[in-house]
Formats: sequence, C-alpha cells, structure tokens
Amino acid sequence: MTKNNHPTATHISKLRRNPLKAQIPSEKQINAMARSIEANGILDPIDVRPVRDGFEIVNGEVRWLGAKSLNIDIVPIKVLDIDDESSHLSSLMIDMTPEKMDPVDKVSGLERLVDAYGNDAVEIVLENIQGLMSQAPFDPNLQTRINALLARCGLHPLP
Repeated sequence: MTKNNHPTATHISKLRRNPLKAQIPSEKQINAMARSIEANGILDPIDVRPVRDGFEIVNGEVRWLGAKSLNIDIVPIKVLDIDDESSHLSSLMIDMTPEKMDPVDKVSGLERLVDAYGNDAVEIVLENIQGLMSQAPFDPNLQTRINALLARCGLHPLP
C-alpha cells in the first residue's frame, strides 16, 4: 500500500478494460509485450482508477494483455484518482498516440474527441491533422471526413 492507501499491485482478474477506449491492441502488440515482459518483467505499472469490484485501466492495456497471455497473476498498478470525464479524455488521447495508427482510426478518434469536448478539442485536432492531410488526396472518404471534422471545428476544409 502507498501512503494514500492505494495498492501498488493487484490480481490481474481485478483489472477491467476501459469501455470508452476504442482502439483494441493487435495480437502483434500483445505478443511483443509478452516477449518484453518475459525478458524484463513489467517495467511500468498499469495506470488504473478504482471502479466497483476492481480497477479500470486508464493506460497500460497492452501490458495487461501481455501479462494475461503469460498467466501472470499479480501485476504492478498505479492508482489514479480521476473522474469519468478525465478517464474518457485520457482514453481518447491514448487512442491517438500509436505510432503507425491507421488514418481512418485517427480521424475516428478525433471525431470522438470533438463529440465529447467540442471547441475545446480544436487544438488537439490541429496538432494531429497535418499527418492526415498528406494521405487525404488518395482516399476520398478520408478527405470527406477530415473536411467535415475541420468544419465542425470552425476551420477551413482541404482543397
């Protein structure tokens, strides 16, 4: 237990996936994490928040799934005292960070962010839209969705 009376480890069965997290880790990601855990252990605790009957994962789903695939019973956790809204925002932001994220998935994440936070999300949209714009000319559906997203943010669409 830490000084705030939160545990620093828990049984893996007490962890739950965040239902608001859209991105599901691939088998390749899970297998790579399992190999890393076998070689080095779990280097970073899984960020969680307390929920009824356990903990909801805020960040660390791939570590959780990698540990599960290795039948590890006890995993390190870091308990965060955050509310539903903060957890929702965290899950949306984490979904936006995979290095080689599919452009369609990235636009979907930005759309969910704008749905949830409206104009407060404009800066995040601007930070992420540049990389998508280079792929839009090759995918008319993607370009349409990007233009609709930009319009929702009060920004000019792509030519």
